Amino acid sequence: MGVAEKPATAYNPLFLHGSVGLGKTHLLQAICHETLRRRPETRILYLSCETFTNHFIAAIEKGALEDFRRRYRGVDFLVVDDVQFLANKERTQEEFFHTFNTLFHDNKQIVLSSDSPPHVIPSLQGAPRLAIQMGARGRDREALLRDPPRDPPTEGAHDGARLSRGRDPVPRRANHQQYSGARRGDQPDRGYAGLQREVVTLELVRRIMPELDADRNAVVRFEDVANVVAKKYHVKILDLQSRRRSQSIAFPRQIAMFLSRRHTNHSLVEIGAYFGGRDHTTVLYAIDKITALAKDDAEMRDVIYGLTEEIGRHFPAGGV
Repeated sequence: MGVAEKPATAYNPLFLHGSVGLGKTHLLQAICHETLRRRPETRILYLSCETFTNHFIAAIEKGALEDFRRRYRGVDFLVVDDVQFLANKERTQEEFFHTFNTLFHDNKQIVLSSDSPPHVIPSLQGAPRLAIQMGARGRDREALLRDPPRDPPTEGAHDGARLSRGRDPVPRRANHQQYSGARRGDQPDRGYAGLQREVVTLELVRRIMPELDADRNAVVRFEDVANVVAKKYHVKILDLQSRRRSQSIAFPRQIAMFLSRRHTNHSLVEIGAYFGGRDHTTVLYAIDKITALAKDDAEMRDVIYGLTEEIGRHFPAGGV
C-alpha cells in the first residue's frame, strides 16, 4: 500500500521474499494494479527475472544493448519477480545492477521478489547483492520515527520510538556495508501503524515486535552454527556449503542444518540455500534424520547437546 500510494518514497526499493506459493507474485501484481488505478499514466514494466535475462541475451546477440537499456531504464516503475535467478549469471547481474542504479537515482520505484533473502542467494556477489539488499529495508528507523505522523503523537509515542531505535539490527562482526544497510532498518512498527491508523506507542511496538525486549546480542547466525560443526568434525565451512555428498561431509552438514533450524530464525529455504543451494525437502530430510538419531542414540544426543552448549557459550543471555 505504501508503494502504491507514494511510489519511490519510503519503500524504495521494496524487496519481498518468502517460500514458493505464499503469494509474492500476487502482491506484485496487486501493487501494479493499484498504482495504475491511482495514476493511469505510470509507465510500469513487470516481468520475471528469467525474462530480463532472456531479453538481455537477445540484445547482446542482436547488438541492440542500447535499445534494451532504453526500454528498461526509461520506466517509472520496475517490478521483477524471482530475482534469485540472477545467481551464477555474472554479466546479467552487472547489467541488472546498472539498471537498478539508474532507476534508483532517477527516483523511480523498484519492486523485487525472491524465494530467498539476498544474503543467501547463491553466487549473488558484490554490487548486485548490496543493491538488492537495500530492498529489504526502508528509510532509517530513527529518521522515520522522528517524522511527524498524520495524527498528533501521544506521549507514549516517544517511548515507542526509543524502544524501536534501541533495537540493534547489526549482526556481530558485520562489515561496513552491512552496518550501513542495517542503519536503514525496516519499519514494521511505522508501516503497521500507518495501515491501522494507530500512533507508534510503546505498547504497539511491543505488540508487533516482541523480540525488542529480548537481548538483541543473542542472535545465532549460520556462521556460528557452521563454525562449531566444522570444528567438531574437522571439516571446512566451505565443505559444508559445497555440493559434495561424501559421508564425511554430508553427515556434519545434516547436523548443521538441524542446529540451524533449532537455533536460528531462518526458514528451511534459507537454510538450504546457505548449505550448498539445497531445496527445503533436503533440509527437512536432514532434520528428521538427526531428530530420529538423537532420539534413539544416546551418543548422538550427547553430540547435539555438546554442540548446542558450544554455540551457547557465545550467547550468555540464553539466545539458544
